[in-house]
Amino acid sequence: MGKRESNTVATKERIVDAAEALFDKHGISSTSLANIAEQANVSTGTVFIYYPAKADIIRAILSRLFAKSTLKDLPSTPARTPEDAMDQLTAIVQRAVDAGAQNARGVGAAWSAVQVDPAFASLWEREQSRRWNELKVFTTQWAERGLLKPKLSATQAADILWSMTGPLVFRAFVRESGWNPEQYQRWLKTVLYREVLGVGTPPEFR
Repeated sequence: MGKRESNTVATKERIVDAAEALFDKHGISSTSLANIAEQANVSTGTVFIYYPAKADIIRAILSRLFAKSTLKDLPSTPARTPEDAMDQLTAIVQRAVDAGAQNARGVGAAWSAVQVDPAFASLWEREQSRRWNELKVFTTQWAERGLLKPKLSATQAADILWSMTGPLVFRAFVRESGWNPEQYQRWLKTVLYREVLGVGTPPEFR
């Protein structure tokens, strides 16, 4: 990537960062492109070049949120032992916590947009379906190896993981209830080990 392209990427990221902060603090409808330009320390014209409307910025926020929550790059070699499954579950939880921490402000803005615009709601629904399908890959493997909690199906396990590792849950615990990310991560791993894999509280959590 050349210097010009690098500068363009950096400018666009700064604009999106500024928009997230303002949307989170003041709401989408109360934030103008001029406000975003001032927060990003760029001209309003620069914002218009990359994002002619607030809807374009919201799409960028959603895209960034979705990109950071994907599980496609996690090791997906089928687990053979309970320890293997625990390692994979740990990685899934870590990804959820990292994505939540990196997108804490963006999640609020994205969710607000989803509530009022059917187009954004459709994007959100497709993303949630994609995330569930990625989780189902792991839970299916665990089910085939007999590594799930007794009487729990792969579909049920994917439902649990999908609901508990979503960005809104992270926000509810960390941003709204005041948990720190480490506390949330520790609790989430303990719950999912028990409810998905049927594993008691690991020694490191006692």
